Amino acid sequence: MAPLIREWELPETVHANYSVERQNLPGIPEFSDKRIPLLSSLNVFVGPTNSGKSRLLRSWFAKEQPNCIPGFGAMGDLYESQIQLRDFFEDGDDPSVSWLIMLKDIPCILFDSFPCDYPGWSVYRVKTQDRPLGLRNSEFKTKRGKKLNKLTGRYRKNIHKLTDAIADKSENWPRLAYIPILRSLRILDTVDHLGVRTHKDYFSVGRSDEIFGADRAKDIESHLKRQIITGQDYYALVRSHLLGQLADRRRIAEYEKFLGERFFNSKPIALIPFEDNAGNQDALHIKIGDARERPIHEVGDGISQIVLLTLPMFLLGDKPTIFVIEEPEMHLHMGLQRLLVEFILDGPHHENRQVFVTTHSQQFLDMTLETSDISVYRLTSELPELKDDVIETDPNFTIKLVSDDRRPLLRELGIHNSSVLLANCTIWVEGITDRLYIRHFLKLYLETLSPDQARYLEDIHFSFVEYGGANMVHWSIAADDDEEAINVAYLCSSGFLICDSDGAAWKDDRAQRLQTKLGDRFLRLPVREIENLLSEKTILDVVRDYEEREDREEIEPCGEFGQELIDAPIGEYIEAVFFDDDNPSCRKSKSGHPYMAESGTIKDKDGFCRKAIRHLKAYDELTPHAQDVVKKIYEFIHSHQQ
Repeated sequence: MAPLIREWELPETVHANYSVERQNLPGIPEFSDKRIPLLSSLNVFVGPTNSGKSRLLRSWFAKEQPNCIPGFGAMGDLYESQIQLRDFFEDGDDPSVSWLIMLKDIPCILFDSFPCDYPGWSVYRVKTQDRPLGLRNSEFKTKRGKKLNKLTGRYRKNIHKLTDAIADKSENWPRLAYIPILRSLRILDTVDHLGVRTHKDYFSVGRSDEIFGADRAKDIESHLKRQIITGQDYYALVRSHLLGQLADRRRIAEYEKFLGERFFNSKPIALIPFEDNAGNQDALHIKIGDARERPIHEVGDGISQIVLLTLPMFLLGDKPTIFVIEEPEMHLHMGLQRLLVEFILDGPHHENRQVFVTTHSQQFLDMTLETSDISVYRLTSELPELKDDVIETDPNFTIKLVSDDRRPLLRELGIHNSSVLLANCTIWVEGITDRLYIRHFLKLYLETLSPDQARYLEDIHFSFVEYGGANMVHWSIAADDDEEAINVAYLCSSGFLICDSDGAAWKDDRAQRLQTKLGDRFLRLPVREIENLLSEKTILDVVRDYEEREDREEIEPCGEFGQELIDAPIGEYIEAVFFDDDNPSCRKSKSGHPYMAESGTIKDKDGFCRKAIRHLKAYDELTPHAQDVVKKIYEFIHSHQQ
């Protein structure tokens, strides 16, 4: 699913001091140093203190309608068809010049203040591109010619769709909401002083006085187009919904149900706009499970922050909304930070929101390794040298898309992997794909539990540790081992160690000794490696994804699935079962092996994993071996919650 906006042009107010570092990333066109590329559903801006993160996002929020390339509606559809056409020509070596007419250098349409006072050149450019390509009949009959004809037809359709939207003004810009660092559910006064201060400090120049007092909930829809959200009006907001129409009351009830299930282990939650006998209305109360109802200021600050951040995303989910949030991790335990990120990405109405955050949080960075729906941008600052009689100057800020190893960034932020110290136990796995598979298997298992069974949360009840399979040789297991080796009993005192069965001789010896040392806290997978736990159907679905053929449903194995699925290297197995000389793979590979790495395992382990997880939607889709593994892990986690 495309984000609401794909690229963002830096506002003119920061052009002089901000620039985007130009990078040569594989498969990604070079981009302007004044445009932030490759935006996702969640966009994380990180960097040391005073590196310009918050200033950048505020400058964007301050502009009534920022310059950007959209990903929503008719504009997003047209842009998507442009990208598909570009990819078509970049992937092929076409001898016919006529195919390249008007398409090879299709410009990315940059919409400015659309649809209000949209510039004529945008509409003109759309209209002038709607011309026939002039393909020869012989070209239409080839496989690529047919595909190109389909793509250009879709492109023309989207041009007309957009021009119609422009004509009837049906293409609405997403609402903007800003949640500043000054925020609290503890009401200070009848006026939103936190909002007033935020507006005065950051947005008072060139903007109307759009400040909302505690009574703004009376007409919430009239000013949702653009908001500064501080939490000061939540009492009035909840009260107006509970005293409003049936639909309003249901929205609060749905939110309470969601809050309990997602953040409080399925305990019932109630938000209560309490009013005492004297008529005082200054404290939102909350009741969690069987605990006594309490004012929001008497419960943990993390609870009030979760309500403050998630309630607007829930209630504003009916229409596209872009949220700008400063340091969402404030007062949140690392486990709650993870749950917040998961809510942003796949919670209710996630398709209607895009979120931009500034953060120093390890959790926001950790999760970028687990999903493609997060983009990370690193900011650094540098003070230019003073010249002549100049006594002071402004720093220059550089924005860089983080696309590779994040360890330098973590060091720069002063972050260490301390979540394992706060969780009750740890699950030790060989690598990132093992972690991703097992996390997903565990998630599917938790969904099958009855309401009275505990649903444990990562980074609160347990954490994952990736130890790297080859590092096992450096572990001290017996008294006569190398004295400089790592003491496994100390390392895994509250840990559950998992390793695969890939047949390495040294691993067989270590595994036997680890089994003796750790007992029930050690598990050697009953299959060669983690991918061998997948079912035949899941492997078939993933192969169909990779082949990217229009007749994907017709792709079937040439051979028979069998016992080898458990024991064979998975890449070698896929190529043997699915392809032969009469049915070759559509994927190109210099080695002649599109799926198999040199060792026989799968080539693209990370991509294969993410595709497989996307297809696994229920616990009963797991193989018996996978179900046994996840049950043992759950039992271990459960035993460490006393």
